[in-house]
Amino acid sequence: MLSGFGGMTWLNPPPHHVFGDGTLHVRTGKETDFWRETFYGFRRDSGHFLCRPAEGDFSAELTV
Repeated sequence: MLSGFGGMTWLNPPPHHVFGDGTLHVRTGKETDFWRETFYGFRRDSGHFLCRPAEGDFSAELTV
């Protein structure tokens, strides 16, 4: 794993991912999603998420 991704762990690892030159390329699994409090009352937490513990206040920025 590259230095910028050190100490990170997957919640629901994707079927394919590659770390390279400060980037992460992910091929998602079929029918994965994160949904909360939908009109129909279901929740889904099958999406892929790479994370690390954080303490205190922080800001996060994501480009997709």
